[in-house]
Amino acid sequence: MNSHSQRQSLAQRVEAAKVELEASVSSGQLLCVEEVLSRYPELAAHEELVLELIYFEFVLRQEAGDEPHTGTFRDRFPHLSARITRLFEFEKLMESSWVVPETIAESSMASLDTPTLAGTYPGIRERSERLVGIGDYDCMNIIGHGGMGLVYEAVHRGLNRRAALKVVSQMNCVDEKSIERFVNEARLCGSLNHPQIVQIYESGIHDGIPFFAMEFMSGGSLQEVLVGGPLEPRVASQVVRALAHAVSFAHSRAIVHRDLKPGNVLLAPAANGSGIRLRSDAQPVELKISDFGLAKCLAEPGTQTRTGAPVGTPAYMAPEQIGSAQSVDGRCDVYSLGAMLFHLLVGKPPFQAATVIETLQLVQFEHPVSIRALQPSVPRDLETICLKCLQKEPERRYATADDLADDLQRFLEYRPVLARPVGVAERSLRWAKRNTMATVLVFSVLLATVLTTALWLRAEYFRDSAVNATLASEESNRQTLVALRKLTETVVLKKFAQQDQLSPQDREYLKEIATLYEQLAQLPQSSVTAEQIRGEGHYWSGVVYLRLADSPTAVQHFDAAIEILSAIESKAKSEEVFELINDSMELMVEGLEISNQIDDAISMAERRIARCHAPPEFLSSAMRYECERSLIAGYRQLGHLYDMRGASEEALMNWQQARVMIEAALIASPTDLKLLNALSGTLRSIASVETDPELRISLGARSIELGRRLAADYPEIRNCLRNLAWSLYDQAVLLKAEGQIETALELVQEAVDKAQELVDHQPLMDEYRGPLAVYLGLQGELLNSVGRHNEAQDCLRRSIELLQRNLQTSPDAQVVLSQYARSWIQLLRALYGNRADSALIEQTRASAKSALQDLREVLEASGASLEKLQLLQNELELLGQESH
Repeated sequence: MNSHSQRQSLAQRVEAAKVELEASVSSGQLLCVEEVLSRYPELAAHEELVLELIYFEFVLRQEAGDEPHTGTFRDRFPHLSARITRLFEFEKLMESSWVVPETIAESSMASLDTPTLAGTYPGIRERSERLVGIGDYDCMNIIGHGGMGLVYEAVHRGLNRRAALKVVSQMNCVDEKSIERFVNEARLCGSLNHPQIVQIYESGIHDGIPFFAMEFMSGGSLQEVLVGGPLEPRVASQVVRALAHAVSFAHSRAIVHRDLKPGNVLLAPAANGSGIRLRSDAQPVELKISDFGLAKCLAEPGTQTRTGAPVGTPAYMAPEQIGSAQSVDGRCDVYSLGAMLFHLLVGKPPFQAATVIETLQLVQFEHPVSIRALQPSVPRDLETICLKCLQKEPERRYATADDLADDLQRFLEYRPVLARPVGVAERSLRWAKRNTMATVLVFSVLLATVLTTALWLRAEYFRDSAVNATLASEESNRQTLVALRKLTETVVLKKFAQQDQLSPQDREYLKEIATLYEQLAQLPQSSVTAEQIRGEGHYWSGVVYLRLADSPTAVQHFDAAIEILSAIESKAKSEEVFELINDSMELMVEGLEISNQIDDAISMAERRIARCHAPPEFLSSAMRYECERSLIAGYRQLGHLYDMRGASEEALMNWQQARVMIEAALIASPTDLKLLNALSGTLRSIASVETDPELRISLGARSIELGRRLAADYPEIRNCLRNLAWSLYDQAVLLKAEGQIETALELVQEAVDKAQELVDHQPLMDEYRGPLAVYLGLQGELLNSVGRHNEAQDCLRRSIELLQRNLQTSPDAQVVLSQYARSWIQLLRALYGNRADSALIEQTRASAKSALQDLREVLEASGASLEKLQLLQNELELLGQESH
């Protein structure tokens, strides 16, 4: 039996043991844990499970009117004496026995990730035989149970409608508070008419036993689904977004649930294929929130629990629910939604311990671990959303469940989310509380980071602090590196990425940051940790120098990072090191391409592909999955590099390999947006080098069809629009070669329109201006070919203007210079066609010659082929001959 099956089997036995303990209360002969363990001896070897049963017996005895003494349990289980003492400090900590019995009974099982079990044990069967019919309902199977009562699958005799019938157990019928909570649930849930909330049909009393009938959900609970492990991040986001809308609806009626957890989210097959597909091989389901037994109506001054009596399930309850149940508002449900999202992404709740008291202490005083440290495949934005929900202070969470749903929608649409990661200052404060000796050294660095970023203070103070820290310990170095990472992500990758040009002050600031990384890269220590810090120092230096447009220096740093990190990879056995090497290789290829070192770029790209084909054994399945995606990107990148070198056959071979891998991956993930975008782009690339004209056009048409569909389905995702524009342009080029000028003009006009949308959205982005300039250049060329020279002039002048702006930041970019020269030549053709003034014609000819000379210098400096340059020169000379 594997570990998962073994854990599930143990959980089932614990559930059976609890049922027997609970059933013995009704008979008036309460069993003790020892008797139950004699029937399930395999549980005795697991201290956590024994402690769980001890606490369950304690709660049941309290309910039955006994006053159990905690010392008795220590005497009965001397080998667990210390842990039992900690367990019952729970009572002292809260100063009264405030625990709602069914809440703890259910929450203890929730900590083991066990599903709700139907009537499969003798104790359950015995109790199910006692009720054949309730009101107008015939009872069938028991489908759920807790400390408060039972839930039956039932059928309404008159309507022949299936329902879930919730009944207060006979043991709780004498407990006024249990009855009060039961009636409260029926009343509150019945007032909520929402598609994601279980519907209440009716309520009543049968032979003195309260009951209510509700919508029957045949698919079990979300808790049962999670027994199979975490969900895919986008699926988890869809689930919590849907639940957040339902919770917001309840909040709009002044109702706070207070016990949201996977076990209280019920499932049923979705009608007409709607709903959410929780697993790739599963059918879509509807999700509905149930169990409002602990809900609180904020509009009513009275509550269902005693003053200061926290309620909820410890693994999912907000910290303020522990302090006082009376002080909660809707933000406690936001916390619980965050805890559920954490569970969906990681496979377990954010806080989980062997006992209730230990779990509550974690909830109150500890911060959750990084989701990406447990599941690297989880996107950073989604982790940020989740951790914002789990903030200890309610005011730091999302203000409403709707705000959470809206941010999840932004994530699903690939838009920037509003949540922001925990800042450096807060993280440093948390760290300082745990590491007092290194605090003085590191805090100065972290504080300087925040102040420098926010107020633009002089970087010298920050640099001096970092130098002092690097002379301390490896832990200090690592904390310095954390600060620098955050600074780089905040300033270099976000702030400066949106700027058209860097000011002299910006450039000096970035150089200071690069200097800090370079100093980290010179650490004198020789341990694996120090080597990793050195390697990452080189990596981030390369990132900064790329932004400074200093590609040669960036390449040197990436090369050093690869060498250092590769040397320690087998010792470190760290996915972080593996990922750093991969990222360094990818960015080094980019830097080599910008530096026009195409052969070296090809060599590094091939090395990266080989590395992803044979990843280290220590990688997790999530990281191996990322390796497969890296392979696709690697083959596409390698095809592009071969195409730049003029090696069409090699380019085609690599693009075909990428296509095969993409189509294979789409079988498992047919709606994966990144894969579909990659397929569209790869088809476009293959069409550009395919020699069969019909096949070229067919591939281009398929690329456009796919691109249009994605752009329509995801209008807010800029990359879809960008890919579609390139597909339209490339197809126009193919049709031009086949003489289909009018159709080519229609396509290139559409490409221009799409590209203009991107530029309007972010007018300072070279990555958007450059393609628009290329499309306008082709449009002008096509217009010239049909004699529409006035329109061609407008297009070409706009193309030249955009290219001039891009050349200010990338003066040596071959592609930009080549298009720049081509646009000048086509503008000259338009002027000839319009019989323009000779002085203007000569001025334009001089500009075209100057652009060709700039292109020649760059090509010769890089050792690249001059074939394209020669073609442009021939075109310019031929144009001069035609004019005469």
